[in-house]
Amino acid sequence: MFTATMATTACTGGFVADIMPGQSVMIEDIPFTVTDTPRGATVRNFETGATNPALLLAYAARAAEVATGCTTTNITKETGVNTYYAALDCPPQ
Repeated sequence: MFTATMATTACTGGFVADIMPGQSVMIEDIPFTVTDTPRGATVRNFETGATNPALLLAYAARAAEVATGCTTTNITKETGVNTYYAALDCPPQ
């Protein structure tokens, strides 16, 4: 029982996000990682299915904005996994 509880806790907390590549970002207590790509940002979440998918999509867009300082202009979700692809509009540097 302890092992199953530990595994679930690790997947819903920041543990997985801390070991994955990218910047760790917490949105509404849900961990994400954000990695810059040539086309925008890849956002990953390690939620186990307890949060509404539409909310996760919105939170992923916010995570991309927090990590990059840009505005998310479009976001899509990869089928079957919590990986999102964000198109960004960044201010001139």
